[in-house]
Amino acid sequence: MPNETTIGELLDNLQTITPPPVAASVVAVDGSHRPFAEEAEAVQHAILSRQNEFSAGRAAARGALVQLGAQPVAIPRGEDRRPLWPDGIVGSISHTKGYAAAAVGLEAEVAGLGLDIEDATPLKPELYRKILTPEEQELRQATPLVGQAPRCKLTFVTKEALFKSIYPITRQFFGFQEASVVLNSDGSWRASFIHDRIGMSPDYRTHQGRWRMVGGVIVATVCVVRDGQSSK
Repeated sequence: MPNETTIGELLDNLQTITPPPVAASVVAVDGSHRPFAEEAEAVQHAILSRQNEFSAGRAAARGALVQLGAQPVAIPRGEDRRPLWPDGIVGSISHTKGYAAAAVGLEAEVAGLGLDIEDATPLKPELYRKILTPEEQELRQATPLVGQAPRCKLTFVTKEALFKSIYPITRQFFGFQEASVVLNSDGSWRASFIHDRIGMSPDYRTHQGRWRMVGGVIVATVCVVRDGQSSK
């Protein structure tokens, strides 16, 4: 079970990689969080561990909403499994072993927001071709680490964050091999798309992402902004 210091360290690192318009929160997945009734319906038939993860994610989301100055309201799940945020709010929720995290922002300042957290264990080799482009596979062979993070797992985490930032805007799925990410050891990353098939209009763009590894956990964030917006 994560202790408060570890959660604090994870939150501190998450806050360093989110731009000023974004608020973030991290909680323990420990079975202590209770979902709102309209949230609980989404996982009422799930196993207990999944219910605990879901409830902790919603608790983290409400914590982030409070940090943003918004009301800590219910966050139901849509038919496509995405969180349904209050009007004017964009956000993202993620969880890994023992932790749940959320980040939220105002839609007027940030068009889309992606967050993913995963444990830093290496990605299984059988998943390489599902996650990595051929160029990314070559990079894995040449330099398997980025900083201290496993390159393949970090690539997966950043692409998860990318998907979460874009899907609520386009409502279109894209495969991870359709996106290419450049990972930098200074904690920055940038994505581009190999094929123009994601359905995002030209006035939207993905802002440079950020990542950190702390306590065996990799966390990555990215914003989508419209023309006239800035994630600062």
